[in-house]
Amino acid sequence: MRDRYAGRASAYIQQEQYQQALPDLDQAIKLESRAAELYLERGMVQQKLGDEQASASDYLIWIKANVTDTKNETDLTIRPGESQVVPMSAGKVYVMSFAGRAGQKISITTAAPASEQIDSLLILADAQSNLLTADDDSGGDMNASIKNFVLPADGSYSVILSHAGGNPEGPVRVTLSVN
Repeated sequence: MRDRYAGRASAYIQQEQYQQALPDLDQAIKLESRAAELYLERGMVQQKLGDEQASASDYLIWIKANVTDTKNETDLTIRPGESQVVPMSAGKVYVMSFAGRAGQKISITTAAPASEQIDSLLILADAQSNLLTADDDSGGDMNASIKNFVLPADGSYSVILSHAGGNPEGPVRVTLSVN
């Protein structure tokens, strides 16, 4: 039964009818809540519909379902204007912290070599672990990109980087910039 709802949702998504896909994805998840790929797909639909927190929440469920070992989580610091190249692999999660100010407009982008096409996924959270926004594929060629996000308060923020459904293996450059 889950496959019927998921299949119809996929058909709606291919037709870019995201509003129609959402109830079918909700029902498919209700029938099989452990199917991580459904959360990834629903996160993408919610991203397309502009529900940033809901998409971030679903993407985080996908990421947690794919972490095979807590040693696969790496904490880093990133500064505005800085970029870092990190080696991505299946189940690997990077948490990059930075300090921001209220009203500051930031962009976070990923870039993989064209020959690699790493499918990166980004989530932005505040110091209290509130999910603020997320992205999968807006940067083109399966790169994630959060553009012109206005920080709501002074404080510490975290960028959560992992992979989406495509190729998880290879180097990814993460850049944080203040606009």
